[in-house]
Amino acid sequence: MSSKNYGLIRRGDTYYARMGIPADVRPTFGQREFKESLKTSELREAQFLAPPLMAKWGGEIAQARGIKAAPPFDIEAAKRAINHWRDFGGKNPNLWIAAPEMKLHRLTRAANPPDLDPLMLEVLRQRQIQVAAHDRRLGQLRPLFAAAYQHVETILQNISTAMEDFKAAVTPPSAMILSDLGKRWLAKFPPPGPKEVGKIEAHIRRLIEFVGDVPVSSVTAMQLDDYLTTLASFPRNRSTALNALPIRDLIAAAPTGPRLSDKTKNEWFSTVVRMFAYASQLDQISKNPAEGLNSGKKLALKRRAYDEAELKLIFSRLPAAGAKHWLAILCYYHGARLTEIGAAKLADFKQDGEIHYFDLTERTLKTETSARLIPLHPAMPAGWLAYVEALRAAGETYLFPELPHTSKYGPCHEFSKWWGRWTREIGVTDPRVCFHSFRHGWKRAARASSVKEELHDVLSGHKGVGGVGRTYGEGAALTILADSIKQITLEPLP
Repeated sequence: MSSKNYGLIRRGDTYYARMGIPADVRPTFGQREFKESLKTSELREAQFLAPPLMAKWGGEIAQARGIKAAPPFDIEAAKRAINHWRDFGGKNPNLWIAAPEMKLHRLTRAANPPDLDPLMLEVLRQRQIQVAAHDRRLGQLRPLFAAAYQHVETILQNISTAMEDFKAAVTPPSAMILSDLGKRWLAKFPPPGPKEVGKIEAHIRRLIEFVGDVPVSSVTAMQLDDYLTTLASFPRNRSTALNALPIRDLIAAAPTGPRLSDKTKNEWFSTVVRMFAYASQLDQISKNPAEGLNSGKKLALKRRAYDEAELKLIFSRLPAAGAKHWLAILCYYHGARLTEIGAAKLADFKQDGEIHYFDLTERTLKTETSARLIPLHPAMPAGWLAYVEALRAAGETYLFPELPHTSKYGPCHEFSKWWGRWTREIGVTDPRVCFHSFRHGWKRAARASSVKEELHDVLSGHKGVGGVGRTYGEGAALTILADSIKQITLEPLP
């Protein structure tokens, strides 16, 4: 096994991380090895997930070698601590719900089946009792803690029911419900394209499946925190049949595999935060219950530009024609976003004298500054103009007619997935690069050129054309932009 795959094993369709425990510290842990499911069937993802676990286990082994035995703890004191936790809620329910361990309690509740050990260790830690996670004596506490956990769940359910009954009694009959809020919000602040509309509608639908289509004013911060926790169990890949299920049934029926990334989970919950902020503006609620809940650290990889070797590999293997050939070349030379060029019509590619250019000023794009003119880079292969003329002669509407321009996810959704698969197949496997890496590379080349920052920001859509007009005079923008893009040099295609 290569060093890259060290510590990985595969059982069926699932990868596991595994590390043997040296004989001198096995009594501390009560086992011969560490092993944990990575919940993925993809090797590349397993290679990314395993090293943090291996480092953690290595640290535990090093620590165990320093202490040689599990730290002693008083069983009777631990039992008293568990009973205190169980009884605390009946006397002080509001303080109990806010206790540090209750966040972990909600995580435990969302698991299927629930793993009670992490919660038990946290309850003991909050009461100044330190217990090693692998201490065999935990077995003596598990039955007592399981009973305490069920008692806590019963009290929480009673509190939730009482709160719902109270809200039903005080909520005016005319109060706005979540589905109406979602429709009104989308009408007031429409997303930039059909793909974004479909995504946000799905976010709202999943929220309603979780809390019900209830009055906006009845939704609590605890419900939304539970929803955010539940999203961590939502599968990343879903069949059509699975995706049609309500959120709880979907999670229960989902096979083992990757779950939503922190970045995607935060994007989903951002919809909730913004929608409830709008409800506050409408005086439907006095305070946004979602505010501040989504402050967890994002674990998304930091993207980078393709390096020289990766670019040579990509451009030497590109398919010979169509979108799969031209989109990469266009975005490499112009720094445009995939959807800006992929969704363009033939009418968006224009000519003014000797300047060929993309006119993105009449389209709904990601931001207002994305509406801009992009002159054709002089290094573009001559075949591009011939390709465009052939499309016009054939009476086509779009620059890339083979893409699904009527899809609710947008024309480039499937292309983006294909690009990821294809680049991995040809050997570009770093998870930090993707199609958007062409844009990163172009911006790097632009900063290294003599072009002023405000001009290359206009070319890339980070600053509006109006700024150039005010600086250089109306009517001069296209000529100046054409001259600027000539000065941004990139490595020639192989």
